[in-house]
Amino acid sequence: MATVISGTTRTNLGPLTTATWTYTCTEVIQACGNCDNGWAAQTCEGGVVTDNQNCWPPRATNVAATGGALAGWGVYSPGILCPSGYTSVAGATY
Repeated sequence: MATVISGTTRTNLGPLTTATWTYTCTEVIQACGNCDNGWAAQTCEGGVVTDNQNCWPPRATNVAATGGALAGWGVYSPGILCPSGYTSVAGATY
């Protein structure tokens, strides 16, 4: 059964169709000095953990960077080819 998410605007990050893209970010960032877990594809800017958008597949040249990629930056459309080593877990229709 599909889940419908409404009231959220997403940016079209451009096509993810034919170019093979390989995830290369290996650094793991903790949210605090005594945390037991961390997240990949993050960076620390001014003492604040934020998404490292350089860890995402390339986006269209007209798409500006954002301060909160995982909080709802956008989708790749059309997105018919997963990056190397990834598999699709969801789909969206607009």
